[in-house]
Amino acid sequence: PIDIVFVIDISGSTGGILYSIRGKFWEIQNELARLNPVPNYRIGIVCMGRPSFKKENKYVQIISDLTNDIDAAAYPFFQIRDVTSPGNFFMGHALDVAINDLDWSDDPNAIKLMFVAGNGKPSAGPGFKKPIRDAQEKGITLHSLYFMTYSNTKEQSEWKAMSSATGGSFNIIGLKEPAVILEKS
Repeated sequence: PIDIVFVIDISGSTGGILYSIRGKFWEIQNELARLNPVPNYRIGIVCMGRPSFKKENKYVQIISDLTNDIDAAAYPFFQIRDVTSPGNFFMGHALDVAINDLDWSDDPNAIKLMFVAGNGKPSAGPGFKKPIRDAQEKGITLHSLYFMTYSNTKEQSEWKAMSSATGGSFNIIGLKEPAVILEKS
């Protein structure tokens, strides 16, 4: 089994990220479906940073729990308006929701991947250290996709630390193409 969760920052500093990621969403699904043998995979989506997600939810919303019905996961994701909307979020809250509130596989052989796309300071608010420890305990590998709309090396080092702690990779992505434009090891 393969569980893949996308955690996406859709706050004001990441205007255009939805368009970019949606452009690759079906490619990811198609690549998984082309594997031989076809894996038993599920996809989940968590978004953060939109005022409509409400303060009491800490501006975090589960768009889709882990499901093998990719259309069911995609539909609400594609309904989110791709507008620049100033919003607040703390990465620690979003990671906590993605790691502890989603229905991750209990199979000890499952591959558990999380892709976090966005920017901002992960250590703000409650920080990311506890959710990262939870991810380590659950065997979840976190890959950071830092959305470069401005340059902040301190932020980038924190995003890299989140990934490194779980054995994941850190990549910088751009507005036009959510492909890796600069890889850092």
